[in-house]
Amino acid sequence: MAARRSATEWRSLVSAWQRSGLNATEFGRKHGVSGQRLAWWRWRLSAESAVPAIAPVELVATPVAAPATAPSVEIHVAGRVLIVPAGFDEHALRRVLALLEGTP
Repeated sequence: MAARRSATEWRSLVSAWQRSGLNATEFGRKHGVSGQRLAWWRWRLSAESAVPAIAPVELVATPVAAPATAPSVEIHVAGRVLIVPAGFDEHALRRVLALLEGTP
């Protein structure tokens, strides 16, 4: 019966196999191991290294302010409703009202 190899020994053997350019059966024959066992260890070692590291995460509660709504004015002219936001240009508002009233 062959001696048991540790994961470290298999890692070294798989690394040597990958550098050799031989297929698993050829390499295994030269080193007294089964090609299937060699391929299995390659899979196992690659699966172990594919496990992502978990970084600590800190959750911080941040209060969200409700959006401030600027006051607006609702104007009823000639059967129409005009909502004018705060800060609307006074001269532009006069022109809009004149158009709605039908006066130049």
